[in-house]
Amino acid sequence: MKTNRQVVMGHYFAQEPASISQPQLINITFQGLNLQVRTDNEVFSKNGLDRGTAVLLKAILTDETADKIGSIWDFACGWGAVSLILAAFYPESNFYLSDINSRACSLATANMIMNNVKKFQTVQADAAAAYTGRLFDLIALNPPIRTGKIKVRQMLTAALSRLENGGKFYCVIGKKQGAASYAAFLQDLAEQDNLTYKLLLREQGYEVFCLRKE
Repeated sequence: MKTNRQVVMGHYFAQEPASISQPQLINITFQGLNLQVRTDNEVFSKNGLDRGTAVLLKAILTDETADKIGSIWDFACGWGAVSLILAAFYPESNFYLSDINSRACSLATANMIMNNVKKFQTVQADAAAAYTGRLFDLIALNPPIRTGKIKVRQMLTAALSRLENGGKFYCVIGKKQGAASYAAFLQDLAEQDNLTYKLLLREQGYEVFCLRKE
C-alpha cells in the first residue's frame, strides 16, 4: 500500500524551521570570486546568490573607498552571503551576523569557518535585539519583504539607530517589492535623524539605498 508523505515547508523568516533539513553544498561566484557554501531548506536563497544580494554587494563595493571597515553588521544574514563576499575584500573587518532563523545562523557560522573568515560572530535574534548596545561602521540588509511592511520598517529603523558616526547603512529592495514606498520612508527617517540619503544603484529591477550618519 502506497502512502503519500507530506513535506512540510515553512518560511525562511521563521525562528525554527518546520521542514526537514537537507543540507547541500553549492558553488557561488561574484566578480571573479569563487566560494563553496552550505545551504538548506527554509533558508533564504538556498540555491545560490540571489540577484538582490548581488546588486547590494556591487553597490557597496563600488561606493566604499576606505581601505578598512572596522565593524560590519550582516543584518538578516541568511546563510552568510554578504559577510562571506565582503570578507574577501575586507579581511580585517569584524563581522557580526544575525538572523531570526536558527538554521540560517548555523549555516552562516559553518560557511564563515569553511571559508576561513576568522573575525566574526553570529547570533540568532529578531531585528534590533541583535548585538544590543553595539554600533557599526557598515550595516547591510536585504530585508525579508514577505514579513510585511510593518516588520520591514521596524528593521530599517533599527538599523539606522545602530550606526557609528560616519557609518553607512546599505539596503536593497526590489522595484516590484515596493522600493518606492520604502525609499520615501527612508528619506523621512534621514530627515528626522540628520542622515545623508541617496539612491545608490538601480539594476536588474532592484534599488540600493545608502544612508550615512554624519
